[in-house]
Amino acid sequence: MVFLFIMLIILLLILAIFTIKIKFNIEEIKMNLSLEKKIKNINYKISVIIYIFYKVPIFKISISPKMMKKIEKVTKWQDLKGKIIRNENKIDLDILEIINNLQTELKRFELKIHIGIENVILTSTVVFIISIIISFILKKYSTKNTKQYFKIMPKYGDENFIDLQFNGIFEIKMIHIINTICIEKKKRRVEENERTSNRRSYDYSYE
Repeated sequence: MVFLFIMLIILLLILAIFTIKIKFNIEEIKMNLSLEKKIKNINYKISVIIYIFYKVPIFKISISPKMMKKIEKVTKWQDLKGKIIRNENKIDLDILEIINNLQTELKRFELKIHIGIENVILTSTVVFIISIIISFILKKYSTKNTKQYFKIMPKYGDENFIDLQFNGIFEIKMIHIINTICIEKKKRRVEENERTSNRRSYDYSYE
């Protein structure tokens, strides 16, 4: 009886791990930048929620400018950020590849951008490029249930500025993370075996 109870607990733990879901709720991102007026206003509020069994929340954290300032006071965040950018900590590029290939489910995407650059042609070009990038993101990550809306508005004049508002929700499931890691590891082993085989063929050609 005790053995069955222990096995049941283990199975529930395994099931809980495999049914972990991480939800990123971007409640608000507002950005207002103007070079001429020297305005720089950035505000955001992001919630990260972890679920087990896809439905039961077990952890939640809210990220805001106020919270980040507190973190910067107690940590050397600026130094760490610089090291990450310069890759001084030798971050495994495989991790970045895994992150890039993760199956992300986009639940909501609402974006409004008002942008202006001194040059009219450059303004039109930037608006076009941003629209293409957003369309690609939506095509890759959205589903038939995704609530999506975006509007890119150019403003032609002598001012360099950007006014941005965004909110959205996207989710990542643990089973997709595990699957992506397995695929990347398998691909890495195949590449290493191919390189080894090529080196052996090269060595044999000189014998």
